[in-house]
Amino acid sequence: MAERYRVEWTYEGRSVGSYRTYDLAGAERYRARVMEDPIAQDVRIVEAEDD
Repeated sequence: MAERYRVEWTYEGRSVGSYRTYDLAGAERYRARVMEDPIAQDVRIVEAEDD
């Protein structure tokens, strides 16, 4: 089974978005883009659980 990753970020302690991908490199690129947003806080990549 392929690994899946989720990029998630918060603002003032609340989740404001997430992005799912099978590609760790893609998750890292997306994380870098999100971190450019001045309100994005606590941007992290986590292994996504199967739905």
